[in-house]
Amino acid sequence: MAVTVVRREAARRWLVVGASALVLVSAPAAVSALPAKVPDTAVATLAARIRASAAQPFQGYAVSTGSAGLPALPQLGTVADLLNGDTRLRVWYAGTDRFRVDVIDDGTERDTYRLGGRELVWDYGRGEVTEVTGAPPVRLPRGADLVPPDLARRLLSMTDPGDRLRPLPARRIAGIAAAGLRIEPVSTHSTVGHVDVWADPRTGLPLSVSVTGKHATQPILVSTFLDVSLRAPTPSVLTPPAPRDGIGYVVTDSTPGGRGYSTR
Repeated sequence: MAVTVVRREAARRWLVVGASALVLVSAPAAVSALPAKVPDTAVATLAARIRASAAQPFQGYAVSTGSAGLPALPQLGTVADLLNGDTRLRVWYAGTDRFRVDVIDDGTERDTYRLGGRELVWDYGRGEVTEVTGAPPVRLPRGADLVPPDLARRLLSMTDPGDRLRPLPARRIAGIAAAGLRIEPVSTHSTVGHVDVWADPRTGLPLSVSVTGKHATQPILVSTFLDVSLRAPTPSVLTPPAPRDGIGYVVTDSTPGGRGYSTR
């Protein structure tokens, strides 16, 4: 009898745990399903707020999904990875000159820190911090470029005066009721059909970006916050690991012919 009671109690506890886990898993979907109501905002006003949103601090978790079909070239492997499949991004942003973006994969993590005029990359798998100096002739895409705010502002800055802007229905993204706009290039040379951006209507911070090719029915790139807070990160989270036993430090010059050194 005692064993039966213990089993029943264990089953009850696991039922409670399972129900709690189900609530946690379904909560984001339930929040996203809530109606999104935003104040009436002219599309030109929303675009202007998005352009000016670089001053808004935030922290959050985003997923970028690309289907550009780039080949996995040996020299451009990480670039192809960023534009093919899912890229998980954890970001802490205090300003244009002070942020951290982690690209997270199964068993690996690569963190980019911007500290004023310095850029450092922490490779968790290799146990190595790399400080990048100099200006490369061509800067390849990096994880930070796929975070919704940076991606949206970059795409919006590339619009031509004749490109069309029109409003989109509001959406709830990461718990925030977001206002939407669509950018439609008018150039016949553009390979982009349209770009959809949803942003916090008050601050203009972009929360989701979708890029669809010309004559395509499905986006080739989507970057969306799953969790976001419009709070400034603490200084400690923006500080990269310091060199010590087990952590190497490499300085690399990205200018043509540049040289580097290692303290490992």
